[in-house]
Order: sequence, then structure tokens, then C-alpha cells
Amino acid sequence: MGQDSETFVGLLASRNRVLLLGGMAIIAHGLNRSTMDVDVWLEPFGTSLLWVERLLDAKRCFSQAHFYDLFNKTSIADKDAVVCIERDCVIRIAGLDRPVDLFRIPNNLEVGDFELCWQHSVISLGDVRVMDEVDLLVTKEDTSRDQDAADIAFLERRIRNRIVPFLLTCNATEADSVLARYADPEVCRAALANPSEEVRTLAGQVLGELMAGDDSLEQGR
Repeated sequence: MGQDSETFVGLLASRNRVLLLGGMAIIAHGLNRSTMDVDVWLEPFGTSLLWVERLLDAKRCFSQAHFYDLFNKTSIADKDAVVCIERDCVIRIAGLDRPVDLFRIPNNLEVGDFELCWQHSVISLGDVRVMDEVDLLVTKEDTSRDQDAADIAFLERRIRNRIVPFLLTCNATEADSVLARYADPEVCRAALANPSEEVRTLAGQVLGELMAGDDSLEQGR
């Protein structure tokens, strides 16, 4: 079997649920930018040990692949992978044409978020699903990296372009569902133009909370 990252991720996804995140997911959503590695969220399963065992099942098919500890910046043996993932929630597969960083828990998310993120995903690349814009936005926040700031700006534009037209005509139940996942002043102002009084009232409440400084509203939830 080939030693390329695409084949590795494809094999892993043929046996497990895998979500693409990071730079490759941003590219899949339409931003023309480069990336040096592949970031994926392998379904967390019940324990770190079970998670590593599922990863090892795919890794054994690639003779050049080995684990790499991103925190200590060193290659590690298979037996040390559980300790690494317990500490960092991410581990790298090195030795392929490009590194593959595998997350058990991505930035700003929890183990229990995987199911909803899987349900939210609509783009598929073979057996691999691409994390949707709102969930991807959450993983990009609070990193202080210039590239992540650019990715956030791109994702926010994508989200607004998709939901602003919808909020102009949707009903109150639909508006509540949308604003529960993502809200910022621009999308709230769009909802304020909706002919439904219920939608306008909801939008006014959310906008008021935003203006009062409730930062939890201005992001995916």
C-alpha cells in the first residue's frame, strides 16, 4: 500500500468515522491557501486506549508511518501513544508524504461534541467528512495564530453569506435554530428585517445580548 497521507486517512475513514478539520477543511470550503499537514478528528470512542487501538489498526498497513509527539517534538513508540493522547488530545503520524495530525479532542471541543459535529457535516471527500463552517470556526478560536485569524475571517464570511438570506424569510423556529449556533450583529440585523414579528423579537434579544458583551453568542455553539 502507498505511503501517502491521503491513502492513510482514506483507510482510517473506511473503518471509522473521521472528520477533516484544519487547513485541508478550510480549503475544502473554498479558500485558496496552502497547508503542510492534514488534520483529522478520529471518532473519540469510549477511552483513549480504544482510540489508539483503532488508529494502530490503520497505521500497521504503512511500514514507514510512526507516531510523533508534538509537545516534546520527538518520535515515540506505539506503546507510548496512549500517554501522549491523554496529555495532548492530539498525536501526529509522521513518515508519510505529509504529516497527519489526529485529534481525539480538537481545540475548544469535547469528546461529546463529535456526534453533533458529524451530523452537521455535509461535505464528503470519499469516506471522510468535512467539518462544517460553524464547528470549524470554533476550533480556530483562541489560538493567536495569524493563519487562524485569516481562516476565521473567511469562515465568518461564508457563514454570513449562507445564513443572512435565510434569516430574511425563515420562521421563528428556524431562526432560533440558526441563531443558537451562530450569531453576530450582521446576521441579527438581517433577521430584524424578517416580516415575522417573532423572528424580529428573537433577533432583537440576541443582538441586545451581543451588545451587552455576551461573547458566547458570537461563535458556533
